Amino acid sequence: MLEFIGAPVISGIAIGLTILAAQQEKAHHQIILISGYLLSLLIILPFLLLTIIFSETVCQWIGLSSEYKQDFILSTIAGYLSIGIALLNSLLIGKNQQGKALLLAFFCGTPAILTLTICVFFNASQPITWVLCSIICIGLSINILIIFLSIKLINNGNFDVSMFRKTCHQLLRFIPAGLSIGILSPLCVLLARSVIASQQSWENAGMATAIWRISDWILSSAVTILYFHYLPMLSAASSKGSIKASVMRVMLDVGIPSFIGLLLLLIFRNEILHILYSPTTDVTFSTAFLFWSGEVARILSAVFLMGLFVLHATKIIAIWDFFSQPLFVLLLLLGMSKSLELTGLAYLLTYLLYATLCITAFLYIDRNQFHKATLSK
Repeated sequence: MLEFIGAPVISGIAIGLTILAAQQEKAHHQIILISGYLLSLLIILPFLLLTIIFSETVCQWIGLSSEYKQDFILSTIAGYLSIGIALLNSLLIGKNQQGKALLLAFFCGTPAILTLTICVFFNASQPITWVLCSIICIGLSINILIIFLSIKLINNGNFDVSMFRKTCHQLLRFIPAGLSIGILSPLCVLLARSVIASQQSWENAGMATAIWRISDWILSSAVTILYFHYLPMLSAASSKGSIKASVMRVMLDVGIPSFIGLLLLLIFRNEILHILYSPTTDVTFSTAFLFWSGEVARILSAVFLMGLFVLHATKIIAIWDFFSQPLFVLLLLLGMSKSLELTGLAYLLTYLLYATLCITAFLYIDRNQFHKATLSK
């Protein structure tokens, strides 16, 4: 729930903030942060209020007993306050200060780990509550810092209202993509598991989840590298003209190691499953091949999706997202959930189509923008 509240911002405005920070002068960075911060708080506020007001209903829907209602509400508040952390992190990445971004992540993540360790050591009651409270405290401190910087900027007379309006307008373009990716993706994962369980069994739903979780190591690593390292680089390069060559180079840099990782995963799949789950957990070669071939296509699409973000093609991104996880769920509902192999085939077909759409859209938009820039000169 904590991640779900912040997902629309992390998948949209936070990426837009990184791109603008990489493309704009240093003097404008604080205004970019303030613009993204105010927009994010306003957009997510309705989600926060609705989840708190209807917390009991939502808890029943996701299967949480009433004793966890307080923790559920705390998690939504923690997610809302974590928006400030995500945006400050995005600004640092846009400024090419990945070391500081890493330090921020360490500073914000360590208290929760320490709190949990202390709770376990002293056998404290309600450890989840204490951990959530620590996350809220860290979130509050970062939000207070952003508010302090904003007030200082205004008092110094360095707040450019026209620049603020322009930045807000630019960041507004990233909202549809953030809402589409941030809300649809987690909901579709829940639906997919539910459909597999109803058509096959909860054991097979667990197996499908295990397959996804294992490949997540590679997928998440690829996406993190794309976001932390290549996004600011591509953003800076886009102001100089076509970024086609840069994106193709990124595709090779990220795609080849990811492919090798997934291939090794395929070869040693059962050994890894035995270590992480149980000695009886096995998956056939054909099933794993279908799922993880889909992951190759998914990583490929992530590279070109990043290119589309840099080109500010956010409407296309929002529309295209319906051809990723929502399409996968639709294929399952249409009958491709009767076996794990069919489910894997649905996964592969979904991301082959999604990758094709992302690549085609990127090449078309990049070419058009390059021609427009050439004509204007």
